[in-house]
Amino acid sequence: MRYGDALQMKVDIYVYDKRREDIRNGHTTDDVIAELAEAEKFIQYFSEKGLYKDVKKLGEGIYPMGATENSIAYQSNRYQLGQTAGPGVKFTGMRISETYVRGFRKHFLKIRITYPKDSNDSSVKARDELMSDFGKLLKQ
Repeated sequence: MRYGDALQMKVDIYVYDKRREDIRNGHTTDDVIAELAEAEKFIQYFSEKGLYKDVKKLGEGIYPMGATENSIAYQSNRYQLGQTAGPGVKFTGMRISETYVRGFRKHFLKIRITYPKDSNDSSVKARDELMSDFGKLLKQ
């Protein structure tokens, strides 16, 4: 499901199991780490196909920092990229794209948040609010 706002921030939420029943809760399992690596391959694939340009990895790690195994936390990565013009593309400037993955109730939960690089401060604040609120829902 995709959500967006007037500032070109996009949030995609994916819940899937890949027809597996052994996905464990948490953010530190090998399966979750492999799933984040697969998400990175998609960024590289879109870059090779010319849909993304000037792709640069900005970092990776646990979100939020200092989280424990019992926290609602994610493996994450962060990229800077430009999207080339095409059907449905409203913004071709530089973007920040962040991916978050964890296991949850025998599913993978993947959240991808993309926003214009120029809106970094306000978008990071909105991202943190979203992730905090989403974490509260997952604890219910």
